Amino acid sequence: MLQAQGSGPGKISYGREAVRALKGSKLAQQDKNRCLVAIDQFLASPRHPSLNLERLGSGNNQNHWSIRASKELRLILAGEDLLNSAPVSAMVANLGHHDQMYD
Repeated sequence: MLQAQGSGPGKISYGREAVRALKGSKLAQQDKNRCLVAIDQFLASPRHPSLNLERLGSGNNQNHWSIRASKELRLILAGEDLLNSAPVSAMVANLGHHDQMYD
C-alpha cells in the first residue's frame, strides 16, 4: 500500500488495485492525472461540489465512498464518515471508468 499526503490536511493511502490502475496502461495518462487532481481536491476540501462525494453502501460496506474525477472517472475510497471527519483520512481502493467501478 502506498502512502501519500496531498495539499490538504488529510492523509491518503492507496490500495493494490488503485496502484495498479495508476501504474498500469489501462488508463490514459490524462485520466490518471485527473484522478490525482481529484485526490488533491478531496484532501483540500472533501465536500467540494465537483467531487460529488457519496456513500456507496450500508452494513459492512458503509465505509465505502465514491468521488468523481470527471464525468466518466470515479475513485472508490474506504474510510469512516468522510463527510464529517476533519482532517480526512482515507484509502483509495480503486479508480477508473464509471462502469468498471460499479460492475
